Amino acid sequence: MRTFIIFFLFCFFGISTDAQFLKTSNAYISFYSKAPLEDIEAHHYNVDCVLDTVKNQIAFSARIIDFNFDKKLMKKHFCEKYMEIDDFPFASFSGQLDFINQRNAKVIGELEIHGQKNKVEVNAYIEKKSNDKIVMKSNFFINLSDYKVKIPKIVKDNISKSVEINVIVSF
Repeated sequence: MRTFIIFFLFCFFGISTDAQFLKTSNAYISFYSKAPLEDIEAHHYNVDCVLDTVKNQIAFSARIIDFNFDKKLMKKHFCEKYMEIDDFPFASFSGQLDFINQRNAKVIGELEIHGQKNKVEVNAYIEKKSNDKIVMKSNFFINLSDYKVKIPKIVKDNISKSVEINVIVSF
């Protein structure tokens, strides 16, 4: 399945002999939601990402089931009740980097979560390390209602309506 995702990402960018593609299967995404009942936090260390350095396009694909939680029951509820992974096993992003300067870019694209696609515009910090690695970081918020994630009435006042997303990718 991972091979299919990488193939899909390359197809999204098209085939070009001039293009330089950077890819990783170890991008990091986390999310955090502060709530009165219990804070919710998860980490994913194996996100697929492809960057076309000529066209400044980027794409991510993350298997929902690969998010790690401190509590097994929290992961079970997240996967089955909220994200409905049988119907929506992946989250993805595809977009364009609009460089503001050498270290900052605006990333504009489409984020798909829970089968819902929304346009997002976020800022990214880009750093070239001394070992020729490129590291990109971004932090932004999404609203669960934008992705039709249903919160059961019994806990709706105890779960935040927005979620903080952190992304770190190293090529």
